[in-house]
Amino acid sequence: MLNRSILFPAPLLLIFALCPFSAKSHAEEAVSTSFTTTTFDNLSQLEALHQEATELVLINDFTGAVKVYSEIILLEPDDETAYTEMGNTYMILGNFERAESCFLNALDINPENEDAQLGLQKIRDPDSPTSTPPVTGSDPFDDSPYR
Repeated sequence: MLNRSILFPAPLLLIFALCPFSAKSHAEEAVSTSFTTTTFDNLSQLEALHQEATELVLINDFTGAVKVYSEIILLEPDDETAYTEMGNTYMILGNFERAESCFLNALDINPENEDAQLGLQKIRDPDSPTSTPPVTGSDPFDDSPYR
């Protein structure tokens, strides 16, 4: 009987011999496209994508906004703002399970993220008073005689 495990590497060696590549250039490319490395080009791209997502929300294209937030997260997995805003957008769409997941991801990145905490609280206890307490006293900018 023929031992196939011995024959298997031979075609791979032939393929590698026929494919010209430089190990150094591939390693350098891997470092430059690392998900954890943020370059200035990525930063401006992320800012543009955040702006695009915000504009989509403003025109009520929530599904489009979710797609853009997903793209942001692919480029920068530690973007807590993208997770938080995507969670808010999922809440608007009524997809509370995905919203909760987004808020939890944002809190994994930054446990002090107040917007994600608030969103999570709204999902888990929709009847709780999650808004800020009313301000007592008068508004110094209110010129109304009917205070």
